[in-house]
Amino acid sequence: MTLALLSPAEIEEQFIVRPATLDDVEIATALFNKSSVYLTGIEEFDIEDTRREWTQENLKVEDNMRLVFTPDGELVGYIETWDLRPPHTILYAWLILHPDYENAGIGEYLMQWAEQRLRQTIVKAPEGAEVWMRMGTLDVNTAVHRAAESIGMTCGRHFFKMGIEFDGPPPAPVWPEGIHVRTWVVGQDDEAIYRTVDTAFKDHWGHVDTPFEEGYRNWRHWVVERDDLEPDLTFLAVDENDKILGVSYCESKRLDMPDYGWLATLGVLREGRGKGIGLGLLLHTFGEFYRRGKKGCGLGVDAENLTGALRLYTKAGMAPVGQWDNFGKILREGYPADAHE
Repeated sequence: MTLALLSPAEIEEQFIVRPATLDDVEIATALFNKSSVYLTGIEEFDIEDTRREWTQENLKVEDNMRLVFTPDGELVGYIETWDLRPPHTILYAWLILHPDYENAGIGEYLMQWAEQRLRQTIVKAPEGAEVWMRMGTLDVNTAVHRAAESIGMTCGRHFFKMGIEFDGPPPAPVWPEGIHVRTWVVGQDDEAIYRTVDTAFKDHWGHVDTPFEEGYRNWRHWVVERDDLEPDLTFLAVDENDKILGVSYCESKRLDMPDYGWLATLGVLREGRGKGIGLGLLLHTFGEFYRRGKKGCGLGVDAENLTGALRLYTKAGMAPVGQWDNFGKILREGYPADAHE
């Protein structure tokens, strides 16, 4: 469908724009999947994952999301904004458009709303700190790219979806002396796992320190407090004193790679780097997925990762199979809150 580019006033006249409510989880997820099928051929979104996102601490869907409907009630545009935790220096938006309406100006309209909404929260950031608005989207999602660019956002970073297809048993890991691997004991290892991952990712682009209590509660909401938690797929590289030096947190199912295992997080503390722990965890993960009959393994990585993760994954035989682009815009100039800007 080809539609003329509408002005904000025309969109408000011809469509119904309203805040989201928790009752909109299913119709929103349906739009997400309509968009993902159009862009990638696969339904990538799950209703329960959407519900988990919408019910996280400090997220008020009525304030942070806007929906655009046709007069007959079809959802054709969605945007969400995130400003959930201190220090409030990196703020997020996420835009989804119905394929038949991606050229109608709805994306541009929603991005203007998102910027205005996020500008209201700048006062929460430390005085004098730089404040960013960021948004990620698939590289093939040109309509969302245009909408981001319409408010002055620029693409400054790329992330790869990496994959490997097993053609036989993966090589067995070789662990440094004094290091062995075990799985997550829920209730015993929770806080140590969070602290290890949070510390390891301090060296990654975009990391901003969050107070422990808030960060830990959020991590538990996303990782621990879920019906499909698989602690036997979280692998911990520990030393002789059982100190965790590295974590591989995995999931056995992911909608966009249904025949593959998914390595959601791989992090190694500085003191454990350069010893083969990262490669050991990666190969151990491959071996477990192979044992479970998975076709291969997938993961996401910053294309300019500062800790050498992309080199590690490439060395292990992985290759890019998709790409996300990260757009950004400075909402307030100041001293960098993120040392990796």
